[in-house]
Amino acid sequence: MIRRKTVFVLGAGASAGVGYPTGLQLAEWILNAIAPGSSMINDCFAAGFTNEEIADFRKYFKRSHGTIDMFLAENPDFRHIGRFLIAKVLMALEDEDGLIEKGGQSWYRQFRDTLGSTLNHLP
Repeated sequence: MIRRKTVFVLGAGASAGVGYPTGLQLAEWILNAIAPGSSMINDCFAAGFTNEEIADFRKYFKRSHGTIDMFLAENPDFRHIGRFLIAKVLMALEDEDGLIEKGGQSWYRQFRDTLGSTLNHLP
């Protein structure tokens, strides 16, 4: 039983079983989301990003061949647009009913049950 405040740090793959992308899938989805002519481009414009910023982000991120987290850590000038794109892509996947249904059949349920109800009563 856990008797003090504890933080669990999970990677993107931890949520793959409930419909969220792995780190590499998220990178691919972000690149597809800002492909020329995509509807996400308009969302970027509405958020104040220029066509040049979007094109530069896509160009350099595509060359990185890694996760978005790795790319943003190495390219702080792109953090603002990168975080915006992460949020937009993941928000489109939000499905509370699906998450509860899939989550009940995944490792999340077993993890929660193993930790027990004391999680709700930590100081």
